[in-house]
Amino acid sequence: MHRIYWMVGNLLFPQRCPWCGRVIGFSGPCERCVEVLPHLTEEESALLSRQAGCRAIDSLAACCRYEGVAKRVMQRLKFQGMRSLAPLVANEMAQCAKAQFPGVRFDVIVPVPTSRKSLARRGYNVPALLAKTVGAILAIPVENDILVKECETRYQHDLPREGRAANLLGAFRVKRPERVAGKRVLLIDDIVTTGATLAECAKMLELAGAEAVDTLCFAYTVKEKAGAAD
Repeated sequence: MHRIYWMVGNLLFPQRCPWCGRVIGFSGPCERCVEVLPHLTEEESALLSRQAGCRAIDSLAACCRYEGVAKRVMQRLKFQGMRSLAPLVANEMAQCAKAQFPGVRFDVIVPVPTSRKSLARRGYNVPALLAKTVGAILAIPVENDILVKECETRYQHDLPREGRAANLLGAFRVKRPERVAGKRVLLIDDIVTTGATLAECAKMLELAGAEAVDTLCFAYTVKEKAGAAD
């Protein structure tokens, strides 16, 4: 009887692939999306570290390139209200952290904050959602209210690359420096394009006394492939 209810429910409300949204019905995971995330190559990971160009960032790690399945899922999460995708994305990030930071013990996770305007429009802060699950998987405490965005800025994806760093000057503040002083911080964002947002946040954490700031994001846009990111 339980199986009959399950089959009827599947017919009325068919399952969808969590990555691409395609109806999968009884077929299980979407074959188009299994193991097809565009993971970074070693060369691209090295480029990511060089691209940041920020002394305050000790290292950067990213799961994949901002294209294909990764791009589709982030657009659904960020712009289509699909916040239920956050744990799926965050799990990938946690596995990436284990691989990229072997043996490293972080004291605290800090998500990149969003502006009040973006929070009101979207209803949630994507990096904060990701940080929650990453923290749970890695058993690292998450501090959502240490780093705040003080003022509204122009959307980063509306600006040329050379103008993004200037757009963020003075935008972030550390409210409780004593909670990061002397600690190794894992700074989390969703998408990285030029690294300007991460660089400014890392700089403020360093000024607040953080011993080290490593950064982790889900998707990374290589310089030759510009894409929308906060």
